[in-house]
Amino acid sequence: MKKFIFPTFFLFFGLGSILLILERRLADYISDFQAGFLVGLGIVFVVFGTLYLGWCVVKKKNPVTFSNRFNLLFYVFAIVLFISSCSDENQLDGKWDDNIHLSSKSEEFTAKSDSVIITTKGDWWWVCSITVDGKDYYKFEGVDVTKEQYTIKEDCFVVERRDKNTLFIKLDDNPTKNDRKVNVCLEAGDYFDHIFVSQKGKE
Repeated sequence: MKKFIFPTFFLFFGLGSILLILERRLADYISDFQAGFLVGLGIVFVVFGTLYLGWCVVKKKNPVTFSNRFNLLFYVFAIVLFISSCSDENQLDGKWDDNIHLSSKSEEFTAKSDSVIITTKGDWWWVCSITVDGKDYYKFEGVDVTKEQYTIKEDCFVVERRDKNTLFIKLDDNPTKNDRKVNVCLEAGDYFDHIFVSQKGKE
C-alpha cells in the first residue's frame, strides 16, 4: 500500500499542473465555464498534494521514495510541471519577442472603398480578432485560422490571408461622417501584434 500511495499523491501535482497549463493555453478557444472547471480541478489536485506533504511533515514521514528510476523520473516531471504552471501564472500575454514582423502597423484609408496588403517575415501567425469602431469579431464561423489561406468577410470589411506571409485588408465605403477605426489583431504563440486602419468619414 505504501509503495502505491507515494506516487499516487505526487500524481495529483502532475495532474493539477497539467490542467492549469491547459487552461492558459486554451483560454481563447474554450468557454468561461470550461476554463473555470479546468482551473478549479487543477487547484484541487495541487492543494490536495500540498496537504499531503504537510501531513508528511507533521507525521515525520518521507513523501518521496525513489524505489526505481521510473519513480524518480515521475517525481521530477511532476515538480517541473508545477513550477512551470506557477511561472506561467505570473506572466502576462505577449511576453514573447516579435516573431511576426509586420511590414506596416498603421494605415490610412480614404472614405471610398480602399485596401492594403501587409507582409510579414514570420509565417507562423493567425488572425485572432478584428475590431471595427468598438465592435469585436473573434469567432469566425467556418474559418480555420490555422491554415495558410482563409478569408474573413463581414458587413464592411474583408480580411484575407493569401499565403503564409501576406495579409490583405479591404474596407467598404464609409457612409458616415465619422472616421472608421479598425484593429486587426494577429497572434503567434504568446506574441500579439496589431494593424490599425483609420478610414476617413464621408465629406
